[in-house]
Amino acid sequence: MAEETTAIVPFKDTQQLGQTLAQSGMFPDTKSAAQAIVKVLAGRELGFGPIYSMTKIHVVQGHIMIAAEVMAACIKRSGRYDYQVKMLTDTECILDFTDNGKAAYESRFTMEDARRAGLVKPQSNWEKWPRPMLFSKALSQGARIVTPHLIAGAYTPEDFAMEEREGK
Repeated sequence: MAEETTAIVPFKDTQQLGQTLAQSGMFPDTKSAAQAIVKVLAGRELGFGPIYSMTKIHVVQGHIMIAAEVMAACIKRSGRYDYQVKMLTDTECILDFTDNGKAAYESRFTMEDARRAGLVKPQSNWEKWPRPMLFSKALSQGARIVTPHLIAGAYTPEDFAMEEREGK
């Protein structure tokens, strides 16, 4: 996969792909070929293919946002860095990050942290699904400290107090 997605692709081919993806109607948050091209190029920089990029990468207010699972994939496939879930409950997530198998950082995020940041609102995913939300924040926090070069400055929607919604 990495060989194919990191290969140099002529921009004309990327433009044609962008037009096809936008016209397909399969990606409701993509209204133009230009938006599709940006998502594909952002995904290519992270080593992902076009379809994965179209579904998991979003550009909001000029910032690249990726689903936490994309960030996790970047870390896991690096071969050098990794993380393990030390604790994951409805109130706290602790992840242990490693660099070449050696402890590098313990990332912790709690519901109290989320409340203090103003993330917990009535009927929000923070109330409905606290574990995945806590995981996402602990993961992005640790990735920003241990593996910033792997995530290329990308954020998760939770970093901006946004929630991923189906059909977005």
